[in-house]
Amino acid sequence: MQRTVSEFLERGYLDSHLAKLISANRERFHAIDQALETHLGDIATWTRPQGGLFTWVTLPEQIDTWEMFDSALESKVAYIPGSAFAVQGGYANTMRLNFSSATPEQIKEAIPRLSEVIRERVG
Repeated sequence: MQRTVSEFLERGYLDSHLAKLISANRERFHAIDQALETHLGDIATWTRPQGGLFTWVTLPEQIDTWEMFDSALESKVAYIPGSAFAVQGGYANTMRLNFSSATPEQIKEAIPRLSEVIRERVG
């Protein structure tokens, strides 16, 4: 593996590879940002990261993303509940969404399904 990485770097492939990754992740972020705006813009807020592969979504206070997790999985959507990152507790109504592992098309299908699960909880 080290030889492969060394060869990759020696041939100067890193810059073009990073450019492709940045472009793909920018496209994926725009897809998730637009889908969130369309389907959850009236009840949620989310981060618009300047870098990275995740967006942080904040839902209405009455929603517990751990309690909602199984329903989301049944709808074929996964996220990490925000409270998993809160050592001191809290953040029960938040979630971290990874947009780097899905195509824009998959994102455009997943966010409406997630929205349905969330809206069932909101009532």
